[in-house]
Amino acid sequence: MPLWKVYHPVGAFTAEDKKKLAKQVTELYANIPIPKFYVVFIFERTLDEVIAPFVKDRGYDWEITIDETPFDLWSLHGELPPPFESVAEKRWVKENKASPYTITEKLPVNLALAPGISDR
Repeated sequence: MPLWKVYHPVGAFTAEDKKKLAKQVTELYANIPIPKFYVVFIFERTLDEVIAPFVKDRGYDWEITIDETPFDLWSLHGELPPPFESVAEKRWVKENKASPYTITEKLPVNLALAPGISDR
């Protein structure tokens, strides 16, 4: 689930800016495609001013971390997200909501079944 936490100074973004940025980034993910409701945006005031005397002003580096949580560590409405490119995921994309799915819906949409070994 893409989680974007945007830290910024007070007044850096208008409400319209926030809405437009969140919408444009969500559309990028929708083109993968993953369900739009997976994308979460949180706009928070930056702490750069607070930590600057302890980090930036002393010449230290700092970093931003982007982490993708494994599917088995999160759920939506009690449902684990279906596998990427599965029938269930395609349905979630189309319906834009989480819902229960069957074991057969965990299969890839374009499943190419190969014949088994026949010489044994």
